[in-house]
Amino acid sequence: MLGRHRLVGRLGGGGMGVVYLAEGPQGRVAVKLIRADLVDDPDYRLRFQREIQACFRVSSAHTARLVDFELEADRPWLATEFVDGTDLHQRVRTDGPLSQTAQLALAVGLAEALASIHAAGLVHRDLKPSNVLWTANGPQVIDFGIAATADARPLTAVGQFIGTPTWFSPEQAAGGEATAAADVFAWGGLLCFAATGVPPFGTGQPEVVLNRVRFAQPDVDYDRVAPPLRALVRRTLAREPERRPSAQTLHDKLADSAEATASTVRRVGFATAVTRVPPPGQVVPVEPSPPAPAIRPARTRRRGRRYAGYAVVATVVLAVAGIVAGTLADAGGDSSDGSGSTSGSSALEGTYQADGPWRIVIRDTIQNTDNSCEVTLKNADTGEQIGQAVDLQGTWSFQVSASGSYRWYKNDPDCLVEARAGTGTATLPFTQQANTGDTDAFTAPARVAVEVIDFNGSEECSPTLHDATNGEVLDSASVNHGGAGPLLLDPKGRTQVFLNDSSDHACGMRVSAATA
Repeated sequence: MLGRHRLVGRLGGGGMGVVYLAEGPQGRVAVKLIRADLVDDPDYRLRFQREIQACFRVSSAHTARLVDFELEADRPWLATEFVDGTDLHQRVRTDGPLSQTAQLALAVGLAEALASIHAAGLVHRDLKPSNVLWTANGPQVIDFGIAATADARPLTAVGQFIGTPTWFSPEQAAGGEATAAADVFAWGGLLCFAATGVPPFGTGQPEVVLNRVRFAQPDVDYDRVAPPLRALVRRTLAREPERRPSAQTLHDKLADSAEATASTVRRVGFATAVTRVPPPGQVVPVEPSPPAPAIRPARTRRRGRRYAGYAVVATVVLAVAGIVAGTLADAGGDSSDGSGSTSGSSALEGTYQADGPWRIVIRDTIQNTDNSCEVTLKNADTGEQIGQAVDLQGTWSFQVSASGSYRWYKNDPDCLVEARAGTGTATLPFTQQANTGDTDAFTAPARVAVEVIDFNGSEECSPTLHDATNGEVLDSASVNHGGAGPLLLDPKGRTQVFLNDSSDHACGMRVSAATA
């Protein structure tokens, strides 16, 4: 056992640790356990801590969600949701280069994942085919083992490199530190590999490949790259980092092409390849001896509040609360197509006509660290204030459980706002990160079990259950730091519900169906 997770089999290993398939309260998870010979190395412990922070901060439909961890155990470990799919390298090697439609789906999903990673202030630094899983829901970016904050100090000595040379950017090959632009360069390389089956700088001895990356032009048959991607791929492979577009720009430019919608993903058959994890009987079993490493109980995890919090003012009819943002806002001008998607705005206000419950997603891209997003939502017909969110940093989303005509006002052009139809869909069990707001809507069990896993620097959190169709508060409970759990909430027979933290601390929660 690792924590509450029973190890089922060994999935693989790498430079930092061993990955196991496990089962427990959160269902099937992938557990990474740091190597025994690295536990006393402070650099590796710091790198592992960064991986946990990266998983916890990134919120995207195309990245694996952090489920559980113990950083202060004798051998630290983390558990992420189990992503059942083959990696892109194996997919291309088994079935050949991707079709143009599949290339578009891959391009959009990867761009969205990178935009989410970069919006959290992180750089992946090792984006390669084996770190992209091919799943029924589109591409999933995994392994934040060497991810770091954009301003983090390097963890390698002079003369060493970290990452995979075949997918390095020119600046990395020259010994420079990876930035978000290096991830974008890798995005272009991955699309070339997906389209042609060959990396843009070939393969071979690391020093030979690094020399090609530094001094040679990429060797790519662009005729095999999907036409909507060709110009973008060329731009991302620019030698100078400043000439490459951002991941958000890639996503914005590709979103309108997206045949890479959920229906397209199903149509191109993301799940048709061999699964990443072998079926029962082929998973390497966990040996009964020696026993699983002894885990010292972790001290209660506490974190100072990164955000000053948010304020929500709601009418009796409308509930406005934070909701986890699985995708990011666009960076274009405000424009609603009437179907539930309104682009993010560089203007200071925008409008949306809602035919039913919807979400307003707010993403802070303000460069001045002294400022943060403030957004006020009003009824466009009456001018009545529906809600106000203040001091928001990162990506949040607010649930509005009613139809009507709405207008929002924001304090800065770099505070991006997007309207989305619907309430989202979550599957129990799941983990809701701190400082992201409400959960997506989920089908209510007889009782909802909620365990606060991140008090976000506060002493008390108050998980509150709402009806997703009208915002009505159904049940609420409070727990003090260090208190027992989980809390049990009653959905009162409602079908679709969502959760938020009414204490205004935006605490992190683990949500599941009560077992008794």
